[in-house]
Amino acid sequence: MFRTLEAQGGSRAPEWMSTHPNPGNRYESITREAQLLRVNGGRRSSPEFASVQARLRSLPAAPSAQQRRPVATRPTTGTTSGRARGVIERPSPQYRAVQGDEIRLAIPSNWEQDTTDGHLTFAPVGAVYQGNGASAFTHGVQIGTINTRARDLDSATEELVQLYGRSNPDARRAGTRRDTLSGRPALTTRLTNISPATGEREMVTLSTAQLRDATLLYVIAAAPQAESREYEQVFSRIRSSLVLNE
Repeated sequence: MFRTLEAQGGSRAPEWMSTHPNPGNRYESITREAQLLRVNGGRRSSPEFASVQARLRSLPAAPSAQQRRPVATRPTTGTTSGRARGVIERPSPQYRAVQGDEIRLAIPSNWEQDTTDGHLTFAPVGAVYQGNGASAFTHGVQIGTINTRARDLDSATEELVQLYGRSNPDARRAGTRRDTLSGRPALTTRLTNISPATGEREMVTLSTAQLRDATLLYVIAAAPQAESREYEQVFSRIRSSLVLNE
C-alpha cells in the first residue's frame, strides 16, 4: 500500500513540509520492524489476552476527525521543542567539520546531527521535536534534495516554496535573492512562519541549487524571530562552508 501511495503521489514535498511521513519511509520502517518480530509458541489465547480484550471493549469509542480539535504539535520524550525545554543553548562560536561521502560542512560544536527522516538535520540539543509522524526543529539547519517538475532553478524553487506554503498556511515570503551554494548558482528565499512547536513567529531561510541531474538541493534554516539576527550569521557560515561531491 505504501509503495503504491509513493508511486502515485507525484512530486512530493520533503517530510518537514508534510503533515504525513513519506510513504516510502513508512514502508522501510515497517519492513525493519517486521524483521525484528518473533512469535514464540502456538497458543491462540490466554487469560491475559482475554483480560486485555475486556478492557478494550469497556473503553468509549474514539472521537471522529470532525470531533477532534486541531492542536499544536506536541514533542515526545527525548526530543523536545524550545517551549517544552526552555531556552535553547546559544550556538557555540567554535565550529566542527562534518564529513560524508557526498557532503562537507562546518556546524557549531554544540549542535547535533539527526537523520531520522532520511535527510541531514543539524540543531542544538532540545531543538528537534517529533510530531505528526515526522521530526521538525525550532532552531537549526536541514539539508536534502527533492525532485520537481520544473527543470530550471527559478521554477523549481518556486514549486518548492509553493509546496511549503500549502503545508504552512501562516508562511509569508519576505524576499528572494541570487546566491551561491557550493559554488553553484543558487536562490535564497526568506520567509516568516508560525512555528507549530512554539506557536510563535519564526524566520525561515530556504536556499536552493540544482544538481547535475536537475534534482533540487535545499538548505532550510529556522530560528525564532526574536533570535533570528544571531542565527542568521550562523546559517550564513554553514551555507558558505557547504561542499558537495557529486
